[in-house]
Amino acid sequence: MYDIHPNFQQRVKDFIKYFRKILPEYDQLLTGNVIFHERSKGIGKLSLEDAISYGITGPSGRASGFSCDVRKHEPYSAYDRIKFKEILFTEGDTYHRYVARISSCEESS
Repeated sequence: MYDIHPNFQQRVKDFIKYFRKILPEYDQLLTGNVIFHERSKGIGKLSLEDAISYGITGPSGRASGFSCDVRKHEPYSAYDRIKFKEILFTEGDTYHRYVARISSCEESS
């Protein structure tokens, strides 16, 4: 309904630069954290069948092995010209949902 803010494009570009710098710190804080591993590995498992049945998409679905990235399956905009990998895991637990998300952030940055 409204045009984007005149500053929007520059603010997104600034955020991308910032995010690229800070992402490794976020990754380091959790990925190698023993407490986080103990509290998330094997917890909240979501099977491939359940992910599909519940309509779970994005990194949560892909953490269960559900190949559901519409940018790959039904490319829109410029995605048919961009090479990127669809991040998939089969474990389906809380830890791998996190890893799927952080890996997707790394892949896109």
